[in-house]
Amino acid sequence: MVLLVPALPWKRRLTLLVAAGVAYAVVVSPWILHNLHRFQEPVLLSYGAAGVLPQANCDDTYDGPLLGYWSGRCAFPSPDDIPETRNPDPDLEVVAEEGLEFLGDGDESVAANIGLERGLDYIRARPGRAAVVSAARVGRIWGVYRPGQSIDLDTVVEGRGRAVATVGLVVYYELLALGIAGLVVLRRRSVPILPFVSLALLVTFTAAAAIGITRYRYPVDLGLVILAGVALDAGWRWVRAPRRRSGTPRPRQSERSDAGAAGAAGRDAQPVGSAG
Repeated sequence: MVLLVPALPWKRRLTLLVAAGVAYAVVVSPWILHNLHRFQEPVLLSYGAAGVLPQANCDDTYDGPLLGYWSGRCAFPSPDDIPETRNPDPDLEVVAEEGLEFLGDGDESVAANIGLERGLDYIRARPGRAAVVSAARVGRIWGVYRPGQSIDLDTVVEGRGRAVATVGLVVYYELLALGIAGLVVLRRRSVPILPFVSLALLVTFTAAAAIGITRYRYPVDLGLVILAGVALDAGWRWVRAPRRRSGTPRPRQSERSDAGAAGAAGRDAQPVGSAG
């Protein structure tokens, strides 16, 4: 975004970009080095994507009620990867422990790579259907595809509570409407809107590539609160300026001062006794 700021010269933009890169490297480098030393397979920040891809790309999520969501039955290691004699009625923690035993000398990074390949293989085998699923994910995260089911999933899977999930969805719709209005106001005022647009694009891309889940939308929700404040402030200013809306221009400060001075001079020049 720094490179797209027109008010800054290119030298200043590049300086800010380098400074941001250095600051990022200082913060995350210790964690990256720790991960590279700790795991058998290369891991940078995390191997979360390897857990998401197989759960988001399987038969359960490509059709049926969980279209565009995720399914724990598709995770790796799953009960299907573990001998039934060892775990006939698996608990999730037991599955994880025995799954690592199933890998032999492998660690979590090895399991992550296997899960990653499973998810990618499933996508490659169904490119046309994958596009439909991505659209469903985006629809879920923006609250336009099966919003009622999203309340159920947030209640059961995410543990938010039905009342909280319901109120949250209603408030989100209100913030979305106000946020769009606030974005228009900022645009008309020539205020940069790229930070807010970037949040929306980032969330949309994340949902399309991963899962259409409510908590992935939280960065946008924060931006919507700011934009809603802008819209409410603009509406309040509009209500407080009725004469300006009717087309009658407000007198300038100098005109009001001149009119006041003329009135005072007229009163001073009035003859004594003329009121009688």
